[in-house]
This record gives sequence, C-alpha cells and structure tokens, in this order.
Amino acid sequence: MKTPQDFPEWEDFLDAQGRDYREMIFELARRYDTDFLDFICAYDGDWALLDVVPTGVQREVISDLYQRSETLAEVPDFHTRRIATARELGGYVTEFGTTRAAQWHRQCGGRIPDVVDDGSVEAALRILAGDFLGFRLLPGNTHIKDVSVIGCVVARDSHRA
Repeated sequence: MKTPQDFPEWEDFLDAQGRDYREMIFELARRYDTDFLDFICAYDGDWALLDVVPTGVQREVISDLYQRSETLAEVPDFHTRRIATARELGGYVTEFGTTRAAQWHRQCGGRIPDVVDDGSVEAALRILAGDFLGFRLLPGNTHIKDVSVIGCVVARDSHRA
C-alpha cells in the first residue's frame, strides 16, 4: 500500500487517498475504533488506515460502513442505538452466511478459518466465533453482551418459522 512517503507532496497523497475517504476514516475511527476498521478492511500494515491509500475494495467497505453508521447515528436513544449497531454490524446476514463485519473482512481479502459444520457443538462454536470476530473488536459503545440480544432475536424468529 502507498503511504505519504511514496508521494512528493502531502497534497498528492491526499488526492490519491481521497479527502472523502479521510473524513470517513476519522469519523469511523471515533465511532468504532481502529481495531474494528483494520479487521473489516483486512489491514495489518505498519501504518494506520488513515495514512495509506486504500484499495478500491477497502474504499467501498469504508463507504458502506460510513453510510450505515450515519443511519445508526440518527437513532436517538443510546441503548437502542447500541443494539441496532450490534444487529447491523454483528448480526447474521443470511445472504452472506455470516455477519456483515466478517463479510467485509473476506471481501477485502481477509481469511476466516473455514469450519466444516458436522453438527457438533464444537463446530457450531467455531463457526459462531468466526462470525463474531469482527464484532468483538467494536469498542465499549456496542458491548459484546449485545450478542446475546442478537442470539435471542434469532432464536425467537427461528422458532416462529
């Protein structure tokens, strides 16, 4: 990845990075922390995401997260917003077969170990751990205990079907 050192002028770096990307990264880092952003972008470089020119896929993922976070920011009640964020970013998405965070990670080239679902409890727990890896990296404003809320909603809804 290219960093500011790869450009003769700071302005050249900002143009290559994209000022809209830079503003989104600042805001998303404030809302969700850099560990979560590094995970969803499958980034493990020496520089922070703020200091690199993102790939096209990373740019798309950050843009998608930013749009979703803007919608979530409109939820007035803090606790309701936390649960909505947990569901949006860490909830299971049927079309992906995993969580949105894990899908973004894979989309950016990251790998989550494949587990064969042999029906055992161990396989189920490994699948669940892989699905919620990114969610676990969210900061305290969306606590991991909200996963139990997601699990209860999923269990409740599956019993209705």
